Amino acid sequence: MRIIIENAGAQRGFLILKKEGELWIEASAMANSDEIDAHHSIPLEKCEGLPINIIRYVEHTKEPMIIQNVTEDDQFFNNPFATQRRLKSILCMPLLQKERVIGVLYLENKLASHVFTKERIKIMNILLAQAAISLENALLYENLKKEVSFRIEAEEKSLHLATAMEQTAEGIMTTDLNGVISYANPGCEKIYGYKAKELIGQKANIFYSGKEDPNFFEALKGAIFSGNAWSGLIDGKMEASVNWS
Repeated sequence: MRIIIENAGAQRGFLILKKEGELWIEASAMANSDEIDAHHSIPLEKCEGLPINIIRYVEHTKEPMIIQNVTEDDQFFNNPFATQRRLKSILCMPLLQKERVIGVLYLENKLASHVFTKERIKIMNILLAQAAISLENALLYENLKKEVSFRIEAEEKSLHLATAMEQTAEGIMTTDLNGVISYANPGCEKIYGYKAKELIGQKANIFYSGKEDPNFFEALKGAIFSGNAWSGLIDGKMEASVNWS
């Protein structure tokens, strides 16, 4: 950020990034300071020290706005923002990545007019192109970290669930869409007398005792897919509650 401010001839600068369709202030810096203030995603509209109309204009047009002398500019001569801050020069440029706006850079100078020369703007274009690539890579890296973290969390939850299913005394089974058993925990082996390897690959109606309606399992499957059923084991027996309405 300081390199950009120094090369542009600005006194103050703001880095504004676009996330989820909105602009957020991420950092600011002063020419006479070695420190960069990280703002941790402040919404643009909540910052009173910036000309929001200029920044929005640059965002939508994808074109830079250069005001070399505020006192001679018809649009800004009586602008309260420029008057209060006693600004002389303003430069606002879009950060583009593959013709897509990923942010906006706002720079200003109180001491001198015409500081944003053509030569400095050429250098700025090069620096911003490099910055856009770096920001895009950083965003991809952040998204990758989130995805990896999500997968690790999901795997940990799956491992905890698998451990709980293995250790519980209750019988737990899973089936595919056709009712073919794909998993049976040790509880099922104790309750039903079948080994897990004997159950896997069998239809769930292996437990059919002859007392249930012959169409019970098909009806139960239909009810489950419609969200009108609950099924499980109670006291070692298969129980089901179905809303047939």
